[in-house]
Amino acid sequence: MQATLRLGGSSVARGLPRRSRPPSLAALSSAWADPTPCSHNGFAGTSAVTFGSRHHLGSKAPAASPPVHATPHYMDYDTLVDMHLITRQSFGNRPLFGTQKGDKDSPFEWLTYKEFGKQVDRCRAALARLGITHGDTVGIISNNREEWAVCAYATYSLGAVFVPMYEEQRPQDWRYILEDSGAKCLFVATKGIYSETFHFAGVQGNVQNVFCFDQPAGQPGSFKDLLDSSAGEGAVGRGGKTIEKGRTELHAHRNAAFRLMVEQVGSLLRSPFVAAAAVPLALRDLEEEKVPAYIPDPSELATLIYTSGTTGKPKGVMLSHGNIISNIVGIRAILPEDLVSCHDRSLSFLPWAHCYGQTAELHALMAHGASMGISRDVTALLEQLAEVKPTLLYAVPQLFKRVCDAIHAKVAESSPTKQYLFKRALQTAHRRRKHIEAGEPVGAALELQHRLLDQAVLSKIRDRFGGNLKVSFVGGAATNMEVLNFFENIDIKILEGYGLTETSPMVTVNTPEQEFRRLGSTGRCLADVTVKIMMGGEEMPAGEEGEVCVSGPNVMQGYNNLPEASAEVLFDLDGQRQAGTGFETVILATVSTFFSRLCPVSYAQTRLIGTAWKTIESRYFRTGDLGRMEDGTYLRITGRIKEQYKLENGKYVVPGPIEAAMTSSTYITQALVFGDNRPFNVALVFPDWNLVRSWAESKGRASEGTSLEELASMDVVKNLIAGEIALSLDGFKKYEMPRTFELLEEGFTKENNMQTQKLSTKRHVVIKHYHDTLMHMYGDRVHQNHLQEQAA
Repeated sequence: MQATLRLGGSSVARGLPRRSRPPSLAALSSAWADPTPCSHNGFAGTSAVTFGSRHHLGSKAPAASPPVHATPHYMDYDTLVDMHLITRQSFGNRPLFGTQKGDKDSPFEWLTYKEFGKQVDRCRAALARLGITHGDTVGIISNNREEWAVCAYATYSLGAVFVPMYEEQRPQDWRYILEDSGAKCLFVATKGIYSETFHFAGVQGNVQNVFCFDQPAGQPGSFKDLLDSSAGEGAVGRGGKTIEKGRTELHAHRNAAFRLMVEQVGSLLRSPFVAAAAVPLALRDLEEEKVPAYIPDPSELATLIYTSGTTGKPKGVMLSHGNIISNIVGIRAILPEDLVSCHDRSLSFLPWAHCYGQTAELHALMAHGASMGISRDVTALLEQLAEVKPTLLYAVPQLFKRVCDAIHAKVAESSPTKQYLFKRALQTAHRRRKHIEAGEPVGAALELQHRLLDQAVLSKIRDRFGGNLKVSFVGGAATNMEVLNFFENIDIKILEGYGLTETSPMVTVNTPEQEFRRLGSTGRCLADVTVKIMMGGEEMPAGEEGEVCVSGPNVMQGYNNLPEASAEVLFDLDGQRQAGTGFETVILATVSTFFSRLCPVSYAQTRLIGTAWKTIESRYFRTGDLGRMEDGTYLRITGRIKEQYKLENGKYVVPGPIEAAMTSSTYITQALVFGDNRPFNVALVFPDWNLVRSWAESKGRASEGTSLEELASMDVVKNLIAGEIALSLDGFKKYEMPRTFELLEEGFTKENNMQTQKLSTKRHVVIKHYHDTLMHMYGDRVHQNHLQEQAA
C-alpha cells in the first residue's frame, strides 16, 4: 500500500535540490524591508481553517482533497545557512530565544534574530581561527540553550558538520561518538561535564579543543573568552593548536579557494551556458564579513545525529542540509497557512540533540520567524508555561497523559459540585464536537451551555498551559485515545506525527483541519514523501499490515562509517542496486546544483535533468516499524518488527500496542509484556505508586508509613492493577493478554539504563535485569528448563 503527497510543479518541492544562493545581505535588507513579513502570506487559491476563534472549529465544508500550500517568500532557501541569513534579515528585531539567566523564578530574557546572528558570526570566526573548516566535525554535549544554537549555525556556516550529544549520556558514549565522528572541537554546557571532558583534547580521537559555556571568563576553556578572542594573538584552546596557527591555515585555505574560484569563473565566462548572475553568486560579499559564511550545497552534510538505540552501539545518522530543509518545507506545505508564523512561540524542553526537537522545533520555528522560550528546569514547567504563554508545544505523549491523570486525580479529591461541573463540561464539549465533526449544526442551547461551562471549567485547564496554546505536535510513541479525546474536548489539539532520525525525522503528521485528520493515526505524508507498506519484498494490499518503508528527500545519506548497516536499511525498490551510502543522490544533486546555478530553472524542469530521478525516487528506507495505511492516506503504526515474537502455540505477538493500552490506565505508568517462545504472556508493571497509595489509603488499607514493598504485596492492590489491565485490554485477543504480572518498585529510566534518551524502553536491558522475575512467573518447571538451555 502506497501513500504519497506531491507538490507538483511548485518551486518549494524538493526531490533534487533546487539551488539558489541568497543575494548579498545588503540586497536582502531591501528585499525584506517589510517589518512584519509573516503577516503577508502571499497565498492564492488555497483553503485552510482559521484559528483566530476557538468557537469556529471545523465549521467550513470539507474539501475534496487535502490542500498543498505554497511557501512564503521568506522560506525560499535550500540549506540551513541560507535560512539563517534570510531569517536574520527578515525578522531581525523579533525575539528568537528566551532564557532565564538566574534561578527558575527569574524572568525570561529574550535574544533577537539580529543579536543571535551576530553571535553566530563571532562563533564562526572563532571556530575558523581554531582551524575548523569545510568537512570538519564539531561536537557538543549540552541541553537546550542559546549557545547550542549559536554553535550549530556557526558550524553549518563553515561547511562543517555538527554532532550533538546529551548531558545525561554516559562518558563512554561521548567517547565513542567523538571517536566515530572525528570531532575536532568539543563544546560542553556545564563545569561538571567540562571536568570530565577537558582531558579529551589531544587524547580522544581528533579532539583538539574543549570549551565550556558555564566557565567564567579568564578560566581555561571559557566559551566567553573564545568569542572575545577575535583580536587576540596566540590564544590557545585546552590542549589544542594556537589560534594564530589556525588563522594561518584558514587564510591559506581561503586564498587557495579564491584562486580556484577565479579560475572556475574565468572558465565559466567563456562558456555559452553561463548566466549573467553566475559571477556575483560565486563572489558572494567576500568583504562583508571577516569570515564570510560558506554556503553549502544541499547535498552536503549538516549533522551527524547518533541514535540512542534500544540495542547495540549508537549509529551516526548522516543528514544533509537538503534532508532537513525538505522536512521543514514538507511540513509547511500540508499545514494550514496561518498555523505557524512569526507571532507564534513555543516552550522548548524536548532536546535539540534529538532530531525531532532539532528539526521540527528549532529549525522549523526559526524558518518562520517564531520564538522559543528555553526551559532549563522541567520541574518548573508549569511556572514557565504561565510566563512564556506558548501557542505551540512540541512534546511526547507522556506529558499529556501525566497532565490528564493529574487533573482527574485532583477532581476526584474535590467537592461533589466541582466533580459534577467538570464531568458536565467535558460531556457538553464532547457533544458539541461530535456535531461539528458530523457537519451538523450546533443548537443554540448546546452552544450556550458549552460557552458557560468552558469559561467556568475548561478554560482553567487551558490556563495551566499559558492560556494561548492552540496545538501541540507530539511524537515518539502513540498517544492514548482517551488522552487525545480529553484534550480535544478542552480545545487543545494534539497533532500526532511519525518519523525517525533516519528520515530527518518527519514522515507523516496530522493537521488541525477536521476533514484531513484521523485521531489515533500519525497523519498524512509530508510533501514529496512516499510511504509503502511492504513485507517480504512485496507491497501489501490496501489496509493490510507490513513494514513501513519511506522514500523522499528526507531519507538520510546513510550511517557514518557503517556501509553494511546502511545497505541493510536502504534499498532500491526496483532491485537495481543497494543504496548503501546515498552516493548516487549526492552525485545527482551536485549535477542538478551545477546546472541550476548556470541557468536557474523551476523545480519541475530540474526533475527532467536526466532519467536518474527515478533512481532517487525508488530509494527506500526500511523503518523496522509495522503499520498500515487507512483509506490510502493515514498511517497507523502498529508495532516494531524486532519486538514481534512467537508464543509456543505459534501465535505472533507485537507487545507495543498491548503495553500502550495497559499504560492508558491512570494507575499504570510503565509496562513490559514478555512471552517469546513461552506458553503465554506475562508482564512487568510499574504503577503510579502515589495514586495507588492514595487509593489504598481511601480504602483504609494503607497509611503514609506504608512502604512500597508492603503496598506491592497487598492483594487489594494486585486486584486493583489486575482489574485495570483487564479493562484496558478489552478487545485484544485472549492469547495477547498477560496471564500474570509482577509489580515493580522502580520504573524504567535513563538513569538505570532502561530507557533511551527519547524515553523508549530498552527491552533487552529490562528483560535481562528482570530475567529471574520473568521466569518465576512461568513456574519452577519452565524456569528450570530455561536455566538448562542457558547452561547448554
